[in-house]
Amino acid sequence: MSTRRIKLTVEYDGTEFYGWQRQRELPTVQGAIEAAVFELTKQQVNLCTAGRTDAGVHGLNQVCHFDIDCKHRLLTFKDGINRFTPESISILKAEEVSEHFHARFSAVARSYEFHILNRRAPSAILRNHAVHVPYTLDVDLMAKSLQCLVGEHDFSAFRTTECQSSTPMCNMQKLDVEKDGDLIKFHIQADHFLHNMIRITVGTAVDVGRGHLPIDTFKKMLESGNRNDGGVTLAPQGLYFKEVVYDDSAYSILETTE
Repeated sequence: MSTRRIKLTVEYDGTEFYGWQRQRELPTVQGAIEAAVFELTKQQVNLCTAGRTDAGVHGLNQVCHFDIDCKHRLLTFKDGINRFTPESISILKAEEVSEHFHARFSAVARSYEFHILNRRAPSAILRNHAVHVPYTLDVDLMAKSLQCLVGEHDFSAFRTTECQSSTPMCNMQKLDVEKDGDLIKFHIQADHFLHNMIRITVGTAVDVGRGHLPIDTFKKMLESGNRNDGGVTLAPQGLYFKEVVYDDSAYSILETTE
């Protein structure tokens, strides 16, 4: 039997998980999916993902892959994994792809959303899906202050000391802010991200928007590389891994199922 490479598109609510990456004796998204694959096939697999998310972060279209010697139909993979995972995880699509595909290394860009609930009263419904900011925020000011981040820059001031990335250089391709009722949504896309880069960026934007930091704060952070020049790191509940962009010419999709 030949080895097959299976690509999964995954949606998950990160509230009950300690992030994506497998951890001993702690619930994680990777651990739950790998356990489900074992229940379905009696084979242990190692999931490779486009981007590891922290505890509390959600996934809308996360992508991962695994290699397996198994003749199951793709629909069996999709429905079977959904059967054995918690309701907070859903396999949206299963595809068989060529060996040239890699969930992480084939990606040319990743995009995230960050949701802020901007009203005085907290939300009973969105408490695990948006960060509550009760202060008045100037959305136009925040959007204007962020534009200097678009392009390729040294984002040393936008990561934690635990960040394992080999380089602080990132190409920020998109950074938009919109207001939708009481929700403020940040749309962010880059070739890759540093640890806590989005939570630091949005937290600093909030401090600018409420008047606690000047409008040129992001420019100063880029120039200094000093994390202390920025604002707060927001909680993870408002962060969503939105999607991955791949170069479709770099690999082949052998079969797919929605």
